[in-house]
Amino acid sequence: MIGWGTSETDIDSWVFQIDGNEVHVSDRYWGRTSLPRTDRSLGGRNDLERLGYLVERDKTTVKIRRRLNTHDRWDKVIRTGERAIYWAFGSDSRLSERNLRRGRVFRRIRAD
Repeated sequence: MIGWGTSETDIDSWVFQIDGNEVHVSDRYWGRTSLPRTDRSLGGRNDLERLGYLVERDKTTVKIRRRLNTHDRWDKVIRTGERAIYWAFGSDSRLSERNLRRGRVFRRIRAD
């Protein structure tokens, strides 16, 4: 999962789940609940389009597309500048609180 937001209880997240040799992509919102809920379950849309992926033994690459501003209330507008990027990953494809390692980094988003 990667995502961004204004705090650790307001994150627009993209979840990538690997099932065998297939990658499932979902647009989610991580609020005050323990796990991110799909935007669709909250009345929004899945604004991510999976363009392709490659699952290898020690890494997975996923190519996606999403508008910078989706006008979905559960999505954050992607803007330039310094941003907190949240991440989480687990040892298998299940979303489970005890299964996740997570953290935050700050990166500059550029428009080139």
